Amino acid sequence: MSEKETLSCPICGGEKHTFDRLQNTYICLTCGYVFPSIAHVRSDPPFKSVEDTAPRRRVNVTTAHQPRWGYPYPHTYETSAERYKKEIHVLFEEIQYVFPTIKKVDIKTAEKLLELYLSKNSSRKHRWRKRVFALALLLLATKLNNTQIFPLKKVEKTYAPENITTKDIRKAYKEIMKTLGIKIPGRPKEEEIRVLSKFRRKYGRDEKVEKLMKKLYEETRNKKIGIGRTKKTILAAIAYIAYKLYEYNVTQREAAKLAGITEIPLREMVKEILRKIQIEINI
Repeated sequence: MSEKETLSCPICGGEKHTFDRLQNTYICLTCGYVFPSIAHVRSDPPFKSVEDTAPRRRVNVTTAHQPRWGYPYPHTYETSAERYKKEIHVLFEEIQYVFPTIKKVDIKTAEKLLELYLSKNSSRKHRWRKRVFALALLLLATKLNNTQIFPLKKVEKTYAPENITTKDIRKAYKEIMKTLGIKIPGRPKEEEIRVLSKFRRKYGRDEKVEKLMKKLYEETRNKKIGIGRTKKTILAAIAYIAYKLYEYNVTQREAAKLAGITEIPLREMVKEILRKIQIEINI
């Protein structure tokens, strides 16, 4: 028996009918007869499309191509180290906006220092706050590049609401230097350059004298010689002793004049250095 003969209306014999999806039955369009059941009429409901009834081809998908966490496309995930680097780079730009003395070269150097530090000591990267860590990296970069260093006191005032102190920055700065094994030689101050350059122009530059002056300067700092004296007086006394030991024709009057001080404090400073370091010269 064909499908049309099966679906013919038993009341009027009409073959025009419609399907009610809610009740899952057929209704005759001629007389309105409702068919009691369609289970014996058709095995597949008429609301199924041909694509649904057609057999589907099974595709084997490897685990490498399967999306994770429900993403319909391949998704790249950032590691904690990559996220940490991006946050520090953003802080570099913010700090440069607040302190324009920081140059692009300093930021590039700070980025290289950050990569080296994380590669050697990634386990302690969260020891310091991110802004403190970024400030310490920039401070080290400015010293390595010999550019203008931003003042730490101004930094402390600027970031006072965040409770950032110079002590925290210096601690982070020292830890970075220790981890990377960096040693920065002390840069001579303007006053030191100005005073010693006058002696060099007057009596000439001698390597032996320069080494002796460095040793004397280190001894005065280690033994705390010249407390209460001005920097000019200490430098003039060191230069006078160094040149005098190598038999240069130097007088205390000329040394005091070059340094811009009087003879009395220079004479007392020379005697103090000779007494505490135990050096003998003919004054």
